[in-house]
Amino acid sequence: MARFVFRHLPEKGALLDVGCGAGEFYRRIPKTFRGNYTGVDISAGMLDLFECTQLPLLQRALLMGDPRHLDLPAPHYQFVMAIGVLQYLASAEKEPFLHRIGELVAAGGTLVVDFYNNISDDGTYSSRYDDVIIAIKPSGLRIETTTAFTSIVGRIQPSWGWRFFDIIEEAIRCTGIYRASRIARRLGYRVFVVARKHGGSGQT
Repeated sequence: MARFVFRHLPEKGALLDVGCGAGEFYRRIPKTFRGNYTGVDISAGMLDLFECTQLPLLQRALLMGDPRHLDLPAPHYQFVMAIGVLQYLASAEKEPFLHRIGELVAAGGTLVVDFYNNISDDGTYSSRYDDVIIAIKPSGLRIETTTAFTSIVGRIQPSWGWRFFDIIEEAIRCTGIYRASRIARRLGYRVFVVARKHGGSGQT
């Protein structure tokens, strides 16, 4: 999964990792990236664990709090990612959250966000693709790619999860047969949306 996300990472610039946890994605940033990293999480415990990890040649800042309320520079970041975050937000919180992180993306920069659109017990979707798109468009973002992973992978034990995501990502790259479609989104998938903001080169 990290390889899929970082395929869209520029070679340099400012990277914002929303919901960074203990640094799972930070540890997998490509060595070719030359820039600075900002990780944001609401959990002090996760950030304490994160403090134990430092990559060479990469400036890093860790902030605790909700990105909607933190004083983050906007638009500033060439790459903003929010992986595994939307499923923890209430329905009414998702649109303002997506709008806010979209504002943080610099001109020419990229946003990568994921969500589960599986059907819950009451027959509603946990997140709707169209709602996500509507929420980020006012920030000047346009969708570049949308990729769906089968929701079965999300239920695999964590020790196996990364490997299975890597296998499916490789299948996507080689065959394209898992590309998201309206049918796929209705069946219940984990959907990754990659969007780019108009203007600029995405690098500083």
